[in-house]
Amino acid sequence: MRAVEDLQVRAMGTTARLVVVGGPLGLVRDAAAHLARLEARWSRFVPTSDIARLNAAEGAAVSVDADTLLAVATALDACRRTAGRVDPTVHDALVALGYDRPFTELAPTDGTAPAGAAASATPAPGAAGIILDHEGGCIQLPPGVRLDLGGIGKGLAADLVAEALVAHGAAGALVDVGGDLRATGASPGGTGWLVEVEDPFDTARTLATLGFADGTDVAVATSSVLGRRWWRHGREVHHLVDPATGASMRTAGVAATVVAPRAWLAEVAAKVVLAGDPWPAALGPPRPSLLVDASGRCHARDGIEAYLRGPSPTTPEDLACSPR
Repeated sequence: MRAVEDLQVRAMGTTARLVVVGGPLGLVRDAAAHLARLEARWSRFVPTSDIARLNAAEGAAVSVDADTLLAVATALDACRRTAGRVDPTVHDALVALGYDRPFTELAPTDGTAPAGAAASATPAPGAAGIILDHEGGCIQLPPGVRLDLGGIGKGLAADLVAEALVAHGAAGALVDVGGDLRATGASPGGTGWLVEVEDPFDTARTLATLGFADGTDVAVATSSVLGRRWWRHGREVHHLVDPATGASMRTAGVAATVVAPRAWLAEVAAKVVLAGDPWPAALGPPRPSLLVDASGRCHARDGIEAYLRGPSPTTPEDLACSPR
């Protein structure tokens, strides 16, 4: 029987779960430290991070860690593949909406503005002109362009930490960073990986359980507009920004869960599904997904039915949420 280490930590503004199957004891602590290093490099709220220094550079080239080059390159790839619908240059739009500090410190209401006043909207400037110098280890942003890696950062962190665990001797690993999850290799008990999908209206309740065979390398990401909401100038807003307008995105539902080979890709795909946009061909074939609409109805798409497992409902017709 392989040893299993299971640890929950706070990271990237959320709760992360780290599961390590086999390998040297203590790997789970190494994984937590790895996640903390990535947060220290990528958080826009840490003044010494690579991203914060880039955002403050006003057009100057900035030397960054190799992981940051990879993260920005991944975000730019996502931007290209989605024709700008997922755009890392929404930093100023988020700030204009009031998301200018860690979410736990964000006031739920803005009492200084009159009710009914228009919320600020700052369209994203776009990724054109961002220069990545992989050989020199530098990134250069055009003046006035600032980055927020958002969910792509969480997804990529899950990928990198899970892959590092296996590279350092783990037989299997699961890394879940606030709903962006990567599972790879041997599962605890050898019976396969089970991933619970929360009811977005009641996070204490499991909406569905997804199952994957032992030894599978798979990612699951959930994106929701219900968790990170606040009031700004008399209107409720959320953290998913439409780059074209700078306002909170109008979505086809309240939450979307997607299965993909990598967590960063699942995260991008979840945003596309949640927005209700046509599927971008550049993302490859449509990914298995589950979309929850505002009435609580669940829409299973592109073969996600094959992954449904008990004890939660095992057919799409049985899935139901509990909207408030």
